[in-house]
Amino acid sequence: MDNLKKLIDKELEELSFKVFEISYKKGKPNKLEIALEGEDSFNIDKIVSATKIINPIVEENFKKSESYVLDVYGKENNYE
Repeated sequence: MDNLKKLIDKELEELSFKVFEISYKKGKPNKLEIALEGEDSFNIDKIVSATKIINPIVEENFKKSESYVLDVYGKENNYE
């Protein structure tokens, strides 16, 4: 997952975000969770923008035979 983190971090520079943590949790549904950190506060628009950047990177570089849900969120409770 380190390679995935590096790829995402490179693309998120323009939003002043970076990946804090990536985890894959099996369950119903399976989840790929990506926690972001940044100097600015998070709001829904920023999370949506980050998700639009992250999703194609994940689709190309995170291959799983089982289905999963991508969950992108800010690690802190500093939402606007």
